[in-house]
Amino acid sequence: MMTRNRNSLTCLLLITSIALGDTVVLRDRTILEGEVTASGENLQVAGRSVPNSDVLLWEDDAGKLKNEPVLRDQLRAYRVIVDRQLRTRCRELITKAIEAGAGDTARALLQQGDRLGLEPNELDAFKAKIAKIDAEKKGEFDLGADQAYASFVTTRAVANGAVEESERGLQLLREALNADAENEDGLKVLDKVGPSGRAARSGSRRRRRRRRSKDQVAKMRERTRVWLNWQVDVLPSKFGRIRMLDMSHPEMERAKQLWTQRNPDTGKFESKPIFGVETSEIVFITPMERTDVVRLCVSIARFTAQSLAKMMQTEAPKRGDSDPLVIYLYANRKEYIELSGMGRGVAPNPMIAMSAGHYVPSENVSRFFWPDRAGAWESVKETFVHELTHHWIQERNPRWSRPEQPKIEDSVTTPGVWIVEGMAVFLQETRFDLDRGKWAHFNPKMMSFDSVDSIARAKNLMDWKKLFTITKVQLNTEVDAQKPMARYKGRWNLFPMGMSEMLLFYKQSGAACSYLYHAENGKYRDALLDYVTNYYTGQKDKTSIQAAFGMSEEELGKRIEEFSKKVVNGWRPK
Repeated sequence: MMTRNRNSLTCLLLITSIALGDTVVLRDRTILEGEVTASGENLQVAGRSVPNSDVLLWEDDAGKLKNEPVLRDQLRAYRVIVDRQLRTRCRELITKAIEAGAGDTARALLQQGDRLGLEPNELDAFKAKIAKIDAEKKGEFDLGADQAYASFVTTRAVANGAVEESERGLQLLREALNADAENEDGLKVLDKVGPSGRAARSGSRRRRRRRRSKDQVAKMRERTRVWLNWQVDVLPSKFGRIRMLDMSHPEMERAKQLWTQRNPDTGKFESKPIFGVETSEIVFITPMERTDVVRLCVSIARFTAQSLAKMMQTEAPKRGDSDPLVIYLYANRKEYIELSGMGRGVAPNPMIAMSAGHYVPSENVSRFFWPDRAGAWESVKETFVHELTHHWIQERNPRWSRPEQPKIEDSVTTPGVWIVEGMAVFLQETRFDLDRGKWAHFNPKMMSFDSVDSIARAKNLMDWKKLFTITKVQLNTEVDAQKPMARYKGRWNLFPMGMSEMLLFYKQSGAACSYLYHAENGKYRDALLDYVTNYYTGQKDKTSIQAAFGMSEEELGKRIEEFSKKVVNGWRPK
């Protein structure tokens, strides 16, 4: 069994990392040391001129950065520096393993030495000595490469500024702990910069902290690791401010109650740990620890809200700073079904079990779950955008005020519910570029256009007059959501699929909104946005197609079919 001497490793690093002057690491893994001067597009170091494009890292003798490398290059350079340090230790350990007759361990160390760049003649000399000893015997000699790398990265993170105030410092700290989860140097810094360390510095928890057991410390560190992942993955943003929520935030208090369940072993109600962030558009709360998933979901929620805000902007807004949209992301389907809008002991709603997400107007909450399957992101993204469009239009559209919205019993009898689902499908088919923070409302691969074109040729579309005049009550009671009404095989799906009348309603409504937004250089765009206002404020006299767009339902439907065919055949907006 190999053991790890962390203290000796740390001392080794502190000693060997002291350079005479600055250190420059090149892309070919060359390390140069000495006095460095910058000269135009080159660095002059150790009597050598080096192009800046060849430099991975330049730091002074205290480990502080002198250039601004991307994180990938910085970490690559740190590996090169640590590997140089480990070569010396590797030689020493191989020699000790040979002296102890531990051939198996010596051979394993020799393989690491080969990776670290020991000279060929050194490797051959060690191989000859190892061949003469017992190959099966093992010894307690461990190079500790991961520990050495973790300690080195941690010291560099500290050397380059206050870790808790530096995005790069937190990224380096996580890299160190990913390399060696039990690294003492990294854990000490984590304890200091995390929430418990900040509270201790303020004096609010100092006494209580001294009495914590090992188990309590371990649990706190695990929680702080999650906090670190949130700091690195979720909070940094080029596209607007994101703030992590404290547990005392009113929305966190409310969510805490919703994530409370009875423990079957103790019979007591226990709250699941939850995390939350806030922007000007959204409040996002989840128990999920997969911050890569959270980052995607927060980004798409923000861009959905921002794209709608730009689309619906008006010179005379009737709402001021609206409340952010509250979003819950459950860890899995089971949790989503059991906790979606349920009180304690209340049976799950069977309709929720059939959904992937839903918006609850009475609570200002949209709920979703992350499916545990490959390729989950695309389906989750569509559900997110669809439901959040409903949510945003209801809660934040600046074109009307909350008092102008009719009572629920009145709104469900207003003709024109196609606009509700049509706008959601329209946004759902928008192309979002999460890396650049951009979106394009026109998507040449819109399934709504593709399906309308395909099914129109088979003459199986839902009657346009019925679609445009139906109310929400009629949609729920008179439109079949199960029985296939048409067979659809378009350009963008691999296999034919059955389309129910309800699914046709969604696709045709989405195509209608896309047509009215894009066709004829946006001729009907303002009328479309006015229609949204008129429907949501219950102005029944303005929700007829004739009054809104100056044509009959049949004429508009015919134009949508013709436009869908054009898009499928290559039409693009100017």
